[in-house]
Amino acid sequence: MAYGPLSDLLRHIRSIALTAEGGDADDGRLLERFIAHREEAAFEALLRRHGPMVLGVCRRLLRDPRATEDAF
Repeated sequence: MAYGPLSDLLRHIRSIALTAEGGDADDGRLLERFIAHREEAAFEALLRRHGPMVLGVCRRLLRDPRATEDAF
């Protein structure tokens, strides 16, 4: 994978496009995009949707802040 200003720009453009349709994309489609193409924007959309719930479960089950952070 290429790195540098051009790849940063392409990643940003993909992120904007995904955000525009990310609200409509179901979790399965976002997960497919992340697995198949390593699209960070797809993972970010999933994390925005489910991160608070996952963090809450980790906190309730583990109760140790360090363990919670590691699990999350």
